[in-house]
Amino acid sequence: MREEYWNLIAKHQSNETTKEEELFIEMLVKTDDEFKLALDDSTELWNNIEEPKLDFDKARISELISKEIEKPASISRRQIVQQTLKYAAIFIGLLIGVVFIVNDLNSTVTIASSDIDGNELTLPDGSKIILNDDAEITYSNSFLKGFDRKVSMNGEAYFEIEKSHGRNFTVETQNYDIVVLGTKFNVKETEKGTLVALVEGSIKLNSFDNRNFNETMIVPGQKAFYSISSQELSLENINTSIYTAWMYDRLKFDNFSLSDLAQVFKNNYNKTLIINEESFSKIRLGGSAPSQNVDLILKGLSAILKREIVQQNDTIIIK
Repeated sequence: MREEYWNLIAKHQSNETTKEEELFIEMLVKTDDEFKLALDDSTELWNNIEEPKLDFDKARISELISKEIEKPASISRRQIVQQTLKYAAIFIGLLIGVVFIVNDLNSTVTIASSDIDGNELTLPDGSKIILNDDAEITYSNSFLKGFDRKVSMNGEAYFEIEKSHGRNFTVETQNYDIVVLGTKFNVKETEKGTLVALVEGSIKLNSFDNRNFNETMIVPGQKAFYSISSQELSLENINTSIYTAWMYDRLKFDNFSLSDLAQVFKNNYNKTLIINEESFSKIRLGGSAPSQNVDLILKGLSAILKREIVQQNDTIIIK
């Protein structure tokens, strides 16, 4: 029998056990025949000891053990083996159960844009996410606790969040957490920082700065950008369609200014549009064009402006 069980029996005989230890002993008596027999025999021996029963110490434990408390002959070796196997099976079953629970609670699923058709996926709560190229999200896949309405991401993605009474939805980015109830917004992570553009609803940004917890509310038509270099969060009123244009096969120009178009080129194609004439700032663009054909967009723009447009590497110049 385990040495700690002998120690427990010795403490019990000298009335030095705690309430919790006594409850544990009661449980062992009901479930462990070997322990019960050892306790019964030690009780008989203890009652026959003539020496004063002083405070609990190791010497007393040694004395009890030296009495060679053994199981009675009525317990056969076969029965002992059977009991041992039974409790070993119970232990193994409990161990497997614990391992399953721990693994389940820590289970996550990661989905990249290349894993799904059309780059769109629906989360277990009905929320929809559209992933831009090379983007990925990760969320809990626990069978026991279910979907906890929390995702982390890399790259760029557009979210349409289903409302759930009393339950927030959280998007974890490298610079802040985006907390929402039900809304539509775009998030983009780059090496320069994190940008979120709110299309509909409301969101709250939670961040930590110098051990301070900060909350920032965003309203529709605003973007929030956290700069890694300056470690500052800035807000700006925007045309949200600029930041969601990447999702569509055609670029839709709804009263776009050239500055808006320059932002689209920067966001979607990593190109810089240089506008030399101040008068162009009053021009508004309408219509649509294939989003994957930059040359066609520039030809249409050249015809509208009646100006030559030149590309030099990643720079576009309107002459």
